[in-house]
Order: sequence, then structure tokens, then C-alpha cells
Amino acid sequence: MASAYAAFANRGMYCTPIAIEAVTQRVGETKKSLEVPKSTCSRAMSEGTADTINALLKGVVDSGTGQQAGLGDRDNAGKTGTTDERRNAWFVGYTPNLSGAVWVGSATQQVKMRNITIGGVYHELVYGSDTPGPIWKDAMTGALAGKGPSPSSRSTSPTRTRSARTATSRVAALATTTATTTATATRATASSAA
Repeated sequence: MASAYAAFANRGMYCTPIAIEAVTQRVGETKKSLEVPKSTCSRAMSEGTADTINALLKGVVDSGTGQQAGLGDRDNAGKTGTTDERRNAWFVGYTPNLSGAVWVGSATQQVKMRNITIGGVYHELVYGSDTPGPIWKDAMTGALAGKGPSPSSRSTSPTRTRSARTATSRVAALATTTATTTATATRATASSAA
């Protein structure tokens, strides 16, 4: 999920994740660098589509369910998530130069995230915003400590903003259509099975 969201920050370019930046070993008094894998990048979506998604996901941390994951004056965006029956809660977010995902749940899917104590704090219900979001914020704050804010990769020019608003309406309509289609398909499958 983190690498998928990194493509939004990268204005539509998806790059394969590389967990290792460098490997060095001491050979006598000199260090020998070992080769690390290279990332490959390809266009996953248009810049316009990525800009629209960035605007929507920025709204989640600025004024939506992900406010607890906001990084103050550092540009960031993300999405909260809670699965059916409260077995999992997520927050996936990114800055212009770093992306990360936090999952809180039961690996066996046997424990529901309700009436549960996590890290000494009792939760009647666990949402992506109240546990994974703050964990993500703490991790990103630590990872970005001492690094100046990166310039946003998202354009804020009036032309881009106007395009984003128009595209946002289309995305919302598409999401509604997709949800309706999925619900209809699920009902049809359930009816066929009965």
C-alpha cells in the first residue's frame, strides 16, 4: 500500500520499492560498497489523475477522518480505513518524499478491534483515524526529523485547481457508480447462491 500511495506523491509515476539504500562493509581500513537493486519506474496514471487524488487525500488529513495523522506545516496526505466487522484498521499516507502504511489488527482475523486495549489505551471501537493514524504520524515525524520540508509535488496553480475540482466531481460520480455496481453484483451473487 505504501508504494501504491507513493505513486500519488510522485504525480502518477510508480517506482518499485527498494528497502535498502546502501550496503557497506569494512575491508581493512577501506569501505567497500556492495551493489543494491535499482528501482524501476513507470507511469501508472496521468499527472492530472494523481493531482486529483492528492487533493482528495490531502483533505482527509486537513479536515477529514485523518486529522490525527496531520504533520502540521509539512505537506502530507493519506487515507484511513476500517474493514468490515472491525477486524483491521489502517492508515496509509505520504509526504512528497516518503510514504508509509500502518495496519492494526489480528493476523488470524479472530480478534475484532472493539472493546480492546492497545498500548495501555482502552478502545471501545478502533478506527483507522484513532490508532493507525497517530502511529503513522509518530513514525513519519521520526523518519523526517532534521529534514526540511520538501516542496509539494502537487501543483496549486489556478488551472490545476480548477481541473482538480472538475475531475473530483467525476471521481465522486465514478465512485458512486462503482459502489452501486458492486452492491448490485453482490446481491446478484447472493441471490444466485440461494
